[in-house]
Amino acid sequence: MRDFFDIMESLDIYDQNLHHKTENTYRFTNGSIVEFFSVDDAQKLRGRKRDIVFANEANELSFEEFQQLNMRTTKKFILDFNPSDNYSWIYDLKNKNNSILIKSTYKDNPFLEDTIIKEIENLINVDEGYYRIYALGEQAILKSAIS
Repeated sequence: MRDFFDIMESLDIYDQNLHHKTENTYRFTNGSIVEFFSVDDAQKLRGRKRDIVFANEANELSFEEFQQLNMRTTKKFILDFNPSDNYSWIYDLKNKNNSILIKSTYKDNPFLEDTIIKEIENLINVDEGYYRIYALGEQAILKSAIS
């Protein structure tokens, strides 16, 4: 949510009169609404339908939470995540006919600061698994997962 409003302000298109802070919504002049909510509120999952859902760090969603949102989403469900889990229900979605997998890495983000880029690239010296996940966007087994 913070990133959304920072971007809106940097583009000089933020209008505080369209931002309903109590409800965590932003209503554009064309009637479109962006609503920010946490999945720890079951009513938000089972509430009204939505045209589009964007789930940040979607691997934190349980399959049940995903299903509740997906059943009420009429157009698109966009998930972003780092492939840091050895197993996740998300990995099964790539086999569905109506799914599209877009693999991107930090190199696809022109807005990253140099300090973050250096930190990501240095992961090769810290933990190969972290490097594969966060630099290459690949599934990996972390050293901490090996016992």
